[in-house]
Amino acid sequence: VLPSQVAATLAGEEVPVLEVSDLVRCAPLAIDCNRTRVVLLAPALESPGAKAVSVRASGMAAGVTFEVAYEPACDFQALCEAKGLLVDYKSLLDAPEIACDPAYCLASTVVSVPEVLRVSPSEGLVVGGTLITLQVSGLPAFAAADVTVVAGAGVTKAFGE
Repeated sequence: VLPSQVAATLAGEEVPVLEVSDLVRCAPLAIDCNRTRVVLLAPALESPGAKAVSVRASGMAAGVTFEVAYEPACDFQALCEAKGLLVDYKSLLDAPEIACDPAYCLASTVVSVPEVLRVSPSEGLVVGGTLITLQVSGLPAFAAADVTVVAGAGVTKAFGE
């Protein structure tokens, strides 16, 4: 079954089906042994509680409906700011947490101050188009996509490590 052949709703709203995979397939004429994983992209929900999830696929006589307990994630930005700290995004990416825990906050003194070590070349064409290499230490970013470089009036994409 393809994801496009499966429809799902969460709290009455249609949600995207990302993946459908068979975990166990029954032998012909076997009863109740098929197991299928359906991965949904659930939207952010503000209020806690149980939400109804319905899944149906083409070829199914009836869909399946069940309840999922929902608890909104902690607002780590507000939690850390209230303590005069910064959010430790790296820790949240490595070990996501729903409950508020100050262990996911950092003092600003432990975040390094970026320092430009080298710029090459030191000059380029007036019309632009020169590839410039910056060597920076202590830049608090996880990937090149997290970095935006502004040169003069323009903005350019960052490449590299």
